[in-house]
Amino acid sequence: MKYKMIVLDLDGTTLTSDYKVSDTLRNCISQLKKKLHVYIATGRSVSDSIAYFNILDFNNELIANNGSFVYKPTTGETFINSPMGNALEVLTYLFYNKEWFHIDNIVVSAREKTFLLNKKNHYLHSIIVNPSLPYYYIDSCSFLQLENVHRIIISIDSAYLNQLTSILKSLFPYMLVCHWHKRNDIIDISIKHIDKWTAILNIAESHGIVADEIVAIGDSDNDLSMLSSAGLGICMLNGTNSAKEAADLITDYDNNQDGVFKILTKIFSDFEMQEEIS
Repeated sequence: MKYKMIVLDLDGTTLTSDYKVSDTLRNCISQLKKKLHVYIATGRSVSDSIAYFNILDFNNELIANNGSFVYKPTTGETFINSPMGNALEVLTYLFYNKEWFHIDNIVVSAREKTFLLNKKNHYLHSIIVNPSLPYYYIDSCSFLQLENVHRIIISIDSAYLNQLTSILKSLFPYMLVCHWHKRNDIIDISIKHIDKWTAILNIAESHGIVADEIVAIGDSDNDLSMLSSAGLGICMLNGTNSAKEAADLITDYDNNQDGVFKILTKIFSDFEMQEEIS
């Protein structure tokens, strides 16, 4: 068999737009895991990706925060930990200007832990807090003492979203500052040049797997390195133009049409696995 490892992005790829995993894809992955190494590689933190890790019944490493934190939930082991080098500066600016920009909540992901200012923004709270992992409500002084920060999320009055986003991009050009899909009240800050592919290769090498033996499926610009470097890089039909250019092929179906399931069954039927995953 040519391919020995599959790496799946979550949002826009494995997940539908309403954050679901189809039963057909779940069953497909369950069968593929019997013969291949299958991993999740996501820009999400452990806290907001662990639910899908569990739904898909993984027991291996979770590649989170775009590869800056690789963690094995079943054992609590950490394999890669590359936190923000300037989290204190970002947090100091946010707390100093909190009232001015009408920021009502700040969330920090530090390794597998989550720290929140309060419970405001129910949507954000429901996404980022997982009861199976440690989370804490702390004050601004305690935020400024946090270590191993991988991600900062801001809940803000929508009227100030674009203004603060522009300022943060200008002040911290080495950070990735973006909005959540279809949300005008959340700003997400993470490390800009962290590479999923570096983490993927690290894991692959531990299993004696080389780049040409890896299938990577994604949809966005944070997937570019794995799409261009894997033996087979697959971009979703709903992917960005840059992701499509980086990939070897583009799916015929998007993330709401079971695109991952359909491309996996098509590819691996060539290796006499169709009977196992259909």
